[in-house]
Amino acid sequence: MASNLATTGSRRNAVRFDLKNNLEMDRLQFSRIVLQKELGFEPTQMDYIFSLPGKKIFEVIFTTSTFFEKCLRTFGRLKETRPQLTNIEMISLSQTEPKAITVLMYSEQVRMEDIKTWLDLRCTVTQGYELKDEDGVKTGGRRFFVQLKKDPTTGETRHLPPVIQLGAIRGHVFYPGQPKTCRRCGSQQHLSAECQNTHCKNCKASDHLTKDCPHPVNCNLCGEGGHTFRACPRSYANRVRSASLQQTGATSNLGDELLQQSMDLTTRPVNKQKSEVLYCNWREIKEQWGLLEKNDTIKVLGVQIGKNMEIENWKIKQVKIHGKLIQWKDRELTLIGK
Repeated sequence: MASNLATTGSRRNAVRFDLKNNLEMDRLQFSRIVLQKELGFEPTQMDYIFSLPGKKIFEVIFTTSTFFEKCLRTFGRLKETRPQLTNIEMISLSQTEPKAITVLMYSEQVRMEDIKTWLDLRCTVTQGYELKDEDGVKTGGRRFFVQLKKDPTTGETRHLPPVIQLGAIRGHVFYPGQPKTCRRCGSQQHLSAECQNTHCKNCKASDHLTKDCPHPVNCNLCGEGGHTFRACPRSYANRVRSASLQQTGATSNLGDELLQQSMDLTTRPVNKQKSEVLYCNWREIKEQWGLLEKNDTIKVLGVQIGKNMEIENWKIKQVKIHGKLIQWKDRELTLIGK
């Protein structure tokens, strides 16, 4: 019966302890020696203790998911150092419940999408929203509903770090059942005020501090090297920019076709007295189309590659040039590009 329940994962906050070799205990011994003394639980934190026949298998149901997760975490940490736990194995009979987590980042520059990307690398996000006060004004907090992942080797729950940093902006992550950890080195044995460990947050080494790291800075959004958050291809701003460039490429192809069609409208010679120049300088194109009576050539001036994607914006403008070139459809045209 217990085995089937363990497979389906239909039980809540349940774990099973198996006593190995010649180790045997009755129910009360197991509760007082293992659960209370070694693992540090109070009787009020446990809902049921089932003793299966043979004095070697015990199933424990905790009152809350917080105590259930504490048991998974504590047993794995103490097993190697406590002689009383050497011959005891523990397995979880329940799935970790979804968590409602809060992320606080006091900066209007932080995007909801970037926080979700950061979380997606560490857990499974089902939904999220920004927190607002009674008047509907945003507070800087975000609420996400997530499913924490488990370590495939140990079966322990992988908790989220208490600190999130995107670029130069730092924030805090908290939720019920979150273990207390050192914000400097990530240890659960002490807090940052007592930390004496040397730890690099960039390369995770323990022989130097972050400020002395000899390696290139890793991106604190995706964790990969070779770029920072500002240049990360997974950041929301860069994903939007990339999508815009792809759309621009499609528009550029359309613009080239329209320009070619306009150049093919060469049915008559140029009227020498009414020849005009279509002047398409980048600065002027944003405001108006300049028409100058200068020579027999329709001159299309492009832009040099620089900031703000000028060359891509110019390709979009090429589509609009078609409408102007139609004015010369009864003339012989020469198109000069720069």
